Amino acid sequence: MNIKTFMHVFQKSKPKSRLNMAYRRIPYQEILPPVVKKRGRPRKNPESPLEQKPVIERFPPRLKKPDEDCEDCPDPLLNSLIEDEVVESIDFMRDKNKLSIKLIKKQNRVFKVQIFLNEELEIRNANYAGMNTATNFWSMLKACLK
Repeated sequence: MNIKTFMHVFQKSKPKSRLNMAYRRIPYQEILPPVVKKRGRPRKNPESPLEQKPVIERFPPRLKKPDEDCEDCPDPLLNSLIEDEVVESIDFMRDKNKLSIKLIKKQNRVFKVQIFLNEELEIRNANYAGMNTATNFWSMLKACLK
């Protein structure tokens, strides 16, 4: 067997792209759309449909200083008064002392684990960004304390 014929068997065929085939069938101008150049910012025209659209505010109204009077502004103290929801708690009693560990869900979907002594002195506070992390930690904590 000749080496050239042997190499001819394993030689790859040249790929024919479909784009080249399309260029052969259809004229060049019909394939490509006309080029439109952007020339700077459009002028502000009150009659244009873009100017007539209502403006959607993406950010809440800014908080006013105490000396400014504002009826529509949200009260920052009101947001802090919203109580957090206690999901679960574990309590331990020894004589007069009570140790409580609480899993708390905050309003902004952040979970936190708080440890209290006698319900008034906070010993430890840990925040968790997601529900999975908080519940995994809580289940591990419950398993360790059984």
